[in-house]
Amino acid sequence: MPGIHNGLRSIASQLVVAPFAIAGYGLLDRARSAPGPRIALVLPLRETGHADAVSVLALVTVWLAVFGLAALLAPASRQRVATLALGRAGIALALLAAVQAFCLQLVRQGAAGFDWAAAAGSASVYIAAVCALVATLACAPLRRHRTPPGSSDRRAGGGVSNGPVGGRAVFPAEPMIPA
Repeated sequence: MPGIHNGLRSIASQLVVAPFAIAGYGLLDRARSAPGPRIALVLPLRETGHADAVSVLALVTVWLAVFGLAALLAPASRQRVATLALGRAGIALALLAAVQAFCLQLVRQGAAGFDWAAAAGSASVYIAAVCALVATLACAPLRRHRTPPGSSDRRAGGGVSNGPVGGRAVFPAEPMIPA
């Protein structure tokens, strides 16, 4: 049963990215008036009003904050942080590209199906994926390491060393078994 529990927990820690990515779009909509160099087609539903661009600084800040919060709420174990970071980046890329393609299809209505070519050409989905990777890797060391109960960790015993005793062995002068 522990294997199934760990597998479900692993899947859940990967999928926690989805609601945070959707919330990130709302935050980007609020931050679209931030000054600085802009990236076009970040908010495809605002393309017809020519308000689809967002500042690079706002884009990176929002995605790092969103994915950093996800990484703090569903942290990775130290052994699996690289795998989790790559998985979250892949999920963020796939989800945001799908949302981008769907929104572009709604706005442009040029052909049937999603506008995958335009979504793949948007730099914002790749920036978001890199931010998911960086935030997961950056927030992993912030998690405090706790030793599970019953661990063989020497520090868990209250400072008492459980290791081998150094020095010379002392043998009794008299034999233990009488002759």
